Amino acid sequence: MSLMPGEEGEFDISFPEDFADPNEAGKTRHMTIGVVELRRRELPALDDEFAQSFQGGEFESLAQLRERIATDLREDARGRAERAYRDALLDQVVEANTIDAPRSMVDSYLEYMVGGGQERGGKQPQRTPEQEERFSQFREMMRPQAETAIRRMLVVETLADREGLRATSDDLDQRVEALAQQHGRQPGDVWLELEKSGQLQQLESQITEDKVLEWLRQQNTAG
Repeated sequence: MSLMPGEEGEFDISFPEDFADPNEAGKTRHMTIGVVELRRRELPALDDEFAQSFQGGEFESLAQLRERIATDLREDARGRAERAYRDALLDQVVEANTIDAPRSMVDSYLEYMVGGGQERGGKQPQRTPEQEERFSQFREMMRPQAETAIRRMLVVETLADREGLRATSDDLDQRVEALAQQHGRQPGDVWLELEKSGQLQQLESQITEDKVLEWLRQQNTAG
């Protein structure tokens, strides 16, 4: 049945078993539905004026906007391909080596993943029994992914130590300078911000992982 504005109709609506509202899940309701008005979205014309409305007038023409979109899509595709290749390299090494993920490390990682880490001051967040039950179920569901992440981290740490691939202070300085240049800021300001937010150590770990992955890439190419 189709309705026009001002018309009403009666319908039986069945809610699925997994409906968000448990009081309605799996039930069928008889409803009366009326149409007040019909609306149609009017899309702007794809022309130079449309392009000039983006990014504060950064683009002078539709051709420039299309070129930027195409470039962004290519960069995104390259990034996804690079991440997939890096993941595959690490997975190969993990599968080839028997590395156990310590339960304590996995549990700590799970707490971080589900947002259940310690609050400021070292206190654990207070949860109701129902919240704790949901956290517990989610943690167990995510445990295999956490174990894989920990095993990969241990592989990176082992190779970094064995092959002398840990990030140096020069590596860190260069990465901070690159970030500063990218965002048009002073390296010292970026360094202080990263240090204050606790992200400097994360950046150092990322550089180490990059160096390990580049070493693995070279080994894989040589083989």
